[in-house]
Amino acid sequence: FKYFIAVFINHFHIKKPQYKIWLMLSQIMICLSLTLMSFLELQNDIWLVAIIGFFIALFSVVQDIIFGKLTLLIGSTKSM
Repeated sequence: FKYFIAVFINHFHIKKPQYKIWLMLSQIMICLSLTLMSFLELQNDIWLVAIIGFFIALFSVVQDIIFGKLTLLIGSTKSM
């Protein structure tokens, strides 16, 4: 799952200042998704819970990829 999302994100040539925006946006979306999920009833809204769970996983993967790219970028600039 992470591989497919990483290929998609690599098409966006993200500059260093934009990494913070992507990280904040993904963190906000995770929080909103978790909040929305907490108001649902599992027995009545099982499909909606599954869809929101998918989006939580998607935003988590985006956050992990961006954080990894930012770590590599910071590490490469410090070694110079």
